[in-house]
Amino acid sequence: MTTQTHPQILVGTTPGATKAQDALNTEIAERVRLNSEYRSISNRMVAASTWQNGALVKKPEIATADYDALTAANVDMNRKITAQDRRVDAARKRLDELIGSLPPEEQKTRTRKIAAHTLTTHARAVQLWEELQSVLSERDAAYSAIGRPGQDWKKARGAVPNRFDGGVTDVSNIMEARVGHFDIETLSILAAGETVPTEAEKHAAAQAHAAKTAAETALAIRKRR
Repeated sequence: MTTQTHPQILVGTTPGATKAQDALNTEIAERVRLNSEYRSISNRMVAASTWQNGALVKKPEIATADYDALTAANVDMNRKITAQDRRVDAARKRLDELIGSLPPEEQKTRTRKIAAHTLTTHARAVQLWEELQSVLSERDAAYSAIGRPGQDWKKARGAVPNRFDGGVTDVSNIMEARVGHFDIETLSILAAGETVPTEAEKHAAAQAHAAKTAAETALAIRKRR
């Protein structure tokens, strides 16, 4: 479960939001802890059970009292998780309400600041992506130079073993789209405090520009005659 639902620049500049974010993080951490306990109980339930007529039942060698205790613990943990999910939702709702409570007259200023922050973080992302590609290329070249000893990462979980590159090309294409095709133009307009034109406005402007260009061309032709 992710703990970041809003950019830190937004949380840090909204009264009460930092405290609300901390409260949300605490509730999420508790949810993660309960989930870990649930997995432990479930694993013990599976180990103490066997399949019979399409259902899990107690193994003959497991004491009934022990199995009943596991069953009760499993039910109790499900109840706790359901209750904790409600607390997480309530904490997230509180944070969302605070973030959304900014007066309308301040929205434009906030948008401008966040757009500028987005551009700054994007520039950093571009730099890091370029550095990562360079470092990994050097690492792989060095690894190949000594015969690629040890276990091949391309066969590890998460890789694509049936691809010659382990799926690197797919990942690179996704990252190139995420980093290389980020809409800097629109963000720059917002960072400058201007309004981003709608698609209809863009279309109308393009038509107006085309008509103006055509008129200027026609006038130039007439002048040459």
